[in-house]
Amino acid sequence: MKAFLLILLLFFTLSTLKGYAAPHSLPSSLAREVLSESLPNAHAPEIFTEEDFKLVWEQEPLFGLEAVLIPESIEWVRATDVLVIPRAKLKIKVKGIENGKASHRGFSQVFSVSNGNATTEILIALISGEKIEVAIDKPGHKIIHNTLRIQFSPKIYSENRVYYDTSCSPYGLKVEQGTLESNQWMYLSCRMVLNKVAGQLKQSIELYLYWDNAPANVFLNNLETSPTQYPLWVIPLQNEPKKISLSQKTRSLVLSYFVPEKFKKAFIGLGIGPYEYLYFGEGQNLITYAPVLTLYGSYFLSETSRIVGFDATAFHSLYYTDFGIYYYSEQAKFFDRKASLNFLLGGHAVLFKARGQALFRPGAPQGFEFIWKDSLKRSYNMSLGAFIFPQINDKAYYNFWWRWGTAGLFVELNYIAWLEKAINDRVFSRSIGIAIGFPLARFL
Repeated sequence: MKAFLLILLLFFTLSTLKGYAAPHSLPSSLAREVLSESLPNAHAPEIFTEEDFKLVWEQEPLFGLEAVLIPESIEWVRATDVLVIPRAKLKIKVKGIENGKASHRGFSQVFSVSNGNATTEILIALISGEKIEVAIDKPGHKIIHNTLRIQFSPKIYSENRVYYDTSCSPYGLKVEQGTLESNQWMYLSCRMVLNKVAGQLKQSIELYLYWDNAPANVFLNNLETSPTQYPLWVIPLQNEPKKISLSQKTRSLVLSYFVPEKFKKAFIGLGIGPYEYLYFGEGQNLITYAPVLTLYGSYFLSETSRIVGFDATAFHSLYYTDFGIYYYSEQAKFFDRKASLNFLLGGHAVLFKARGQALFRPGAPQGFEFIWKDSLKRSYNMSLGAFIFPQINDKAYYNFWWRWGTAGLFVELNYIAWLEKAINDRVFSRSIGIAIGFPLARFL
């Protein structure tokens, strides 16, 4: 009992903490951040090849000067935590020079000269309009400068290269109308912003709109809007108007989204379904089917932590109620932020019936949950989780679940098994079944 009271005290302490989001700022150069990443592992929204990019010299190149993207060198990098941008290795070769170098966004690579042939390889950000400076030292110390520009020019033309980050899924962001130019592509990402207005917590989002090959004069709702850092626009979105238009030249896009008018910290949901119900002990041996009602609750602390509650009740003459309360914290993200590992620290109590008496048994199983965002479909998440307390004397508890769906509707497969000391004997219970869940209320 003391251990359970300590867990409740820990929960109360954590619930009083104020959650803060990590500050976010853009780098001075998107290209430089792309080049600085030492281990690129972002999910590629599309398979681009070196043939989808054109290299254009600003001046007529020196005879024998050639530049090509190395085949299969394209890799995707997550930049500023919200964008996914490609980079690749560029190979430059020339004959008859003494030395030279290639420079891109503060990174320089000298030429290797052998038998009159000079070559170099340099990593470049595949952002249309980016420059690579080339300096060549000809015999007699005659220095020649030239500039190479990157241009997205896809081999296979498409007007629908709009890609969404998983961070935009909760807001239903999508292109409702319109297409891009065939030589453009767009990546959309979102960040939640909370602020208090007249004592109420208001929610908005920052839309990060990366628009490769976009013109300088983009119009937002018919008003010309400058990029935050070309080719990136950061656009705050409120509850209204729920749609924005982006226009350029003869094309336009209409984006729709949803942001709640008020941010609600607390949530209560309900799940119900048929379970196979097993109960052994205290002279009762039962294997049957019974409806099990599950309740879910959470209270927001920050973007990565909250207080959560769970209750499962079997409706039968030999009933049980399993109630737990936990501090839920995100520990790590994997697979380019699509997956996360979360820990649950807290305790629970089982209330069950044995020999006509209602018995209360506290415990402290600890848990984890693995979440995969946008599983099979945008805005649909899949989670796998467990609470575990291995058998020690007369006590054990196991709870495993698989869940798939949205914030509005989900299906869950659940397994709950527990062993507790009753009156004269031990009682073992096991429930396994499937339930449909949905929200009941959001408040506070």
